[in-house]
Amino acid sequence: MKTNKINVIAFSLHGVLCCHNLRGMVEKIADIVDMHESAVQEILTEKCKGAEYLKGLIDPDDFWDRVARQFDNDAAEATQRYVLAFETNPFLWPIL
Repeated sequence: MKTNKINVIAFSLHGVLCCHNLRGMVEKIADIVDMHESAVQEILTEKCKGAEYLKGLIDPDDFWDRVARQFDNDAAEATQRYVLAFETNPFLWPIL
C-alpha cells in the first residue's frame, strides 16, 4: 500500500503569516495624503503599475519612485516601511 506524504506547505506572506497586507498600504497612503481609498487604489493600479509590481514584472525601486511622484515622499517612505515590515500574525504562528 502506497502512502502519500505532504512534502511542502506554502503560506502567503502578507496578510497570512504577516499582519500587513496591501489593503493596509492603500489605507496608509490615503491617510497620509488625505484622499479617498478608491482614488489611491486607482492611482496605484493605473499610474504606479501596482499589479506589475506585485507580479514582480517591474523593479521595486521603479514602483516606489512612481508612488513618491504620484503622492509624496513621506507617503512613499511610510508605506514602504509598512509593506516591508514583518509583524507576525498572532493567530497563526502559535499553531505552526
